[in-house]
Amino acid sequence: MRESRLATASTIWVQGGLAVFVAMLLASCAGPAAGPALHDTPSTVLLPAGKAGVTDGRGRFREIYCAIRHDHGGALPNDRPCQDSAALWRLPDEPPATGRPVRLGQSRAGLMVVMVPGLLAECIAGLSTVFEDARANLEAQGYRTGYIQTRGRQNAETNAEILRDALSAMPTGLRIVLVTHSKGTVDAMAALVAYPELSARVVAVVSVAGAVNGSPLADIVPQALAELAESTTLADCPPGSGVEAVDSLRRSARLAWCAPIRWQPLPGRMTCPPRCCHSTGSSRRSSRAMTVW
Repeated sequence: MRESRLATASTIWVQGGLAVFVAMLLASCAGPAAGPALHDTPSTVLLPAGKAGVTDGRGRFREIYCAIRHDHGGALPNDRPCQDSAALWRLPDEPPATGRPVRLGQSRAGLMVVMVPGLLAECIAGLSTVFEDARANLEAQGYRTGYIQTRGRQNAETNAEILRDALSAMPTGLRIVLVTHSKGTVDAMAALVAYPELSARVVAVVSVAGAVNGSPLADIVPQALAELAESTTLADCPPGSGVEAVDSLRRSARLAWCAPIRWQPLPGRMTCPPRCCHSTGSSRRSSRAMTVW
C-alpha cells in the first residue's frame, strides 16, 4: 500500500513538474511579501456595494476552541496554543470572550459533519483528503462524518451539482453540517442557492479559509500558468473547460454572483456573509441552511 501511494505521488509530481517549475520562476520574480504588517491590519469584510451586516463571533469562537483544547486538546495531533495566533489568527479588533459556558462531552445533536474540499484537492485525494485527521476526533465526540469528493479543476456550478446529488443520496433525517475548505465554500454556496431544497438536510455551513468573495491569487495568477495547471494531464483529476476553476475564484466572478442575491441574516445566529442568503424568490429555508453557527 505504501509503495502504491508513493508511486501515485511520483506520477502526480512528474506530470505536474513543469507547472511547479514555471511557478517557481514566477515566484522568484515576485516582490517581498507583506509579512508582519498584516498582523497589524484589522480584519475587513469585502462586500458588494450596499451589502452589510455581520455578527463578529471571533471572540466566542476562540473561547470555545480554548475550552475544547483544555478538555482534550493535548491528546490530539498538532495541538497549538489558543490565546495567541498559533492556531487562530488574532487581529487587534477581536472581541473579548463572552464568559458563557461551553458545553463539552458527547454530542447529542444528531449532526453529521461532511467535509467539502477545495481547488485541486481531487488531484491528490489518493494521498490525503481535507480534514481527514480531524474526523476521528469528531467521531469520538459523537458526530458522524462524511466526505464529498468534488472536481478539483472544474467550476462551482459543476461541483454544486455533485454536492446536490451526494447530499440528496444521504439517508433522510440527517442534520448535516458542511465543513468547507477554500473553493469548497464557493461550491457549497452555489449548491445551496441553486438547489434550495438542500436546506431540508443542511443545517449549517462552516467555512475554513473560504474564498467567499473570491481569491486575490486567482486575480493575479498569469493566464499561461492557469492554463498549464488546468490542462496538465493528471490521473483521476479531469480538467474543465479552459481555466474554469480559476475563473470561478476570481473576485469579479464571486461578487457578480452575490450581487443579485437577497440576504436574510437570522437574529441570534452567527452569520458570515454571504452564507446567510438565498436566491430571490426562493424560500427562507435556503437562508437558514447557509447560516454559520
